[in-house]
Amino acid sequence: MGGLMDESRVLADLWYIEVQGSSDLRCVPIAASGRKPSARVGHRCVLAGNALCLHGGDTKMEDSDTLDDNLYLMNRGALPEPGVSPPPGRYGHSLSLVASFLVVFGGQIEGDFRNDTALFDLELLQWVEPRLADNDKLPPPPRTNHSTVVWDNKMYIFGGTNGHTWYNDIWSYDPVTNTWEYVATDTRHWKRPARREGHSAAVTGGMMCVFGGRSEMGRDLPDFWVFDLAERRWHPFGNMGGVPSPRSGHSMVVFGKHIVVVAGEPSSSTPQADREELALGYVLDTTKIRIPKTSLVVSHPSPGLNGLEIPPGLMF
Repeated sequence: MGGLMDESRVLADLWYIEVQGSSDLRCVPIAASGRKPSARVGHRCVLAGNALCLHGGDTKMEDSDTLDDNLYLMNRGALPEPGVSPPPGRYGHSLSLVASFLVVFGGQIEGDFRNDTALFDLELLQWVEPRLADNDKLPPPPRTNHSTVVWDNKMYIFGGTNGHTWYNDIWSYDPVTNTWEYVATDTRHWKRPARREGHSAAVTGGMMCVFGGRSEMGRDLPDFWVFDLAERRWHPFGNMGGVPSPRSGHSMVVFGKHIVVVAGEPSSSTPQADREELALGYVLDTTKIRIPKTSLVVSHPSPGLNGLEIPPGLMF
């Protein structure tokens, strides 16, 4: 739904994409009724049962406008109840379905980068206060344009930026216990992706697949990585043939046994031919992904405690 077109036009249209066979895509517009979201960019959507849920995004047409903080539910058949105060409007955040909760995390409000967590209970149809956690674990540092996936009833976030620091860390969140955990990975023997924001991620078969994004140097990235969520190890994949061009701000979803990559935002240095290529859809057969028993060894281990990463913001 919606998004930025040609770096100047913001849209509010709604489409769905059908995967026909292993390589054909069909795009179909949807005519929705009721109170529809306005044109926006940097918003987040998630499918919860028979409801399409949308939250946030940059909706400002003038500097004096305020960001939309409404939660939109399409085909739910009921309107949200008041509950506690909704989180303030924002963009570049994440919206995930975990158990019976919609989880909003992070994002930015103009130059204010956030690391707050808000919960919407789909059974009560209202915003709820997260329960008090019985530990002193801190949430991730503030960030925007990170990615999220859901696995084993937990939300996992990767990457993002606060405008000064770009991240390549992983954190998990359990909405039932309101607990954040820094996911440490072994950097002595396993490579990990470069720091990035604006990338995409999707989970299939216990694997978090990550593609693209923009580096701290402003370069669009073309790499594809798989993170084994059980083993907590990264695996790079190259020479796959027919991969999408480097991009950021794109969408990647799992459809059956396939991963579909669509669209994206070109950098200022992207040639016009490559910009037109962003309109294509790419389909990856996930049954062809094989996690190797060994991976490339890092020549110089990242600084940390016995070769393990130090959570951002912590010092030893």
